[in-house]
Amino acid sequence: MADGELDVDVIKMPDGTVIRRSSIVEQSVNFYKEAYGEELTDVTDFSVGSEIRTLHESWAVDLFNLYLFDERNAKQKFVRYATGTYLDELGCEYHLSRKKAEVATGTVTFITSATINGSMNVPKGTVILDYKTGYEYILQDDVILTETDTPVNGMVYSKLTGAKYNAPRYRLRTFRDIGTIRSEIKVTNNTEITDGVDEESDEEFRERILDAKKTSAYGTATAYSTLIVNEIPDVHDVQFVDPTLLIRSEEHTSE
Repeated sequence: MADGELDVDVIKMPDGTVIRRSSIVEQSVNFYKEAYGEELTDVTDFSVGSEIRTLHESWAVDLFNLYLFDERNAKQKFVRYATGTYLDELGCEYHLSRKKAEVATGTVTFITSATINGSMNVPKGTVILDYKTGYEYILQDDVILTETDTPVNGMVYSKLTGAKYNAPRYRLRTFRDIGTIRSEIKVTNNTEITDGVDEESDEEFRERILDAKKTSAYGTATAYSTLIVNEIPDVHDVQFVDPTLLIRSEEHTSE
């Protein structure tokens, strides 16, 4: 088994004991041996392949899975091990919530080489593609090109959330539904598409929760500062004195 790989056949309990399917079967064998010695059973054949051993090995699978479920469920109560929605619930205890994924946003520029009689319209909701990745970006508002107003900028946002939808300059150059846009109209992004953010991972969120726990722990300077500011009105600029200075002051006073 490689380093860091989860061994699903082993459960390590907090007290250091280890549970395996084989150990569950072994406990059954030992139980019957003791029962046989006390003349409570006539079952003695637990050799590999025997009916009684096969039956107990089948039970051991379900029993092991119950132990495994119980162990993993118990860990969800602790920030260090919790995952997913369980970690979200623990974050709420410290007034924290997981940072959500965000769409990427930016500006695209529309131009045309055609002579414009009246106006040309690019409707809200038009989908523009990154010509390399095929990712989709949606036009936020109608864009109207006129003889006196071209080129024209428009805001776009990625169809999906995530950092991978951030794009460098000049990548958004293709309309998804070409037939709905006049062929004379061209588009590109002269600036980067930014602000796309991935949802905060369990590991990142866990660290924030642990930092909040340290900050609020009784006995820390931060906790006392927060307590004083919140509990005593009109208190500002709280600063703690080095205890050694107080000791020296007492010694000086006693002299």
